[in-house]
Amino acid sequence: MVLSFFILFFIMFIFFGIIFSKLKFIVKELEFEMNDRVKAKNNYEIKIGLYLYGKLKIIGITLEEDGIKVLNFKFKYETLKKTRFYRDMVKKDAIELDKQVLKDNIKLLVMKFEKVNLNVKLSTESTLITSFLTFAVSTVISFILQKGITKYNPKKHKFIITPLYENRDNIAVYLELIASFKFINIIKVLVELNNLSKKEHIKNKFEFKEIKI
Repeated sequence: MVLSFFILFFIMFIFFGIIFSKLKFIVKELEFEMNDRVKAKNNYEIKIGLYLYGKLKIIGITLEEDGIKVLNFKFKYETLKKTRFYRDMVKKDAIELDKQVLKDNIKLLVMKFEKVNLNVKLSTESTLITSFLTFAVSTVISFILQKGITKYNPKKHKFIITPLYENRDNIAVYLELIASFKFINIIKVLVELNNLSKKEHIKNKFEFKEIKI
């Protein structure tokens, strides 16, 4: 009797733990500059972890400058690109999806921000375009943060967008971030997109190209 109760309790604990779990992203000192190409300036870390009940980390990976770390094992990007999984993932250069259904499902993926420290410096060859981009980027980021911050803390949530009138195309970004998604919402979106990809009648087309690493 006691054993049966314990097993039932354990199953319920895991079940509800997954339902209320979070996929959390932690970005540490990511700094890069884009002009003719992307140049990373620091040895950044991007950590992705699944947290039971949003607190207890049960699995995680770390994206570093030269590879991916899982537990104590590290895999170089060049090695991963030779695997069958990677080849299958980028084999198709286009995936057709219904735009409205995709939009409705993406709304479920509301990102919650525990910490945001973003500093962007940008410039273009046109003073007018630089001013417009500064306003547009600031507006978009403000909207995203407004949706994703439940309790604002000026010490944890801040961003600065600075226009640089240098008459050249350039953008420099510094980012520290702790953000999360509800895992159950990710599952719902993946299931819906999987069902959507099987439909014969597709309205709009989105192209996904291989990302060079």
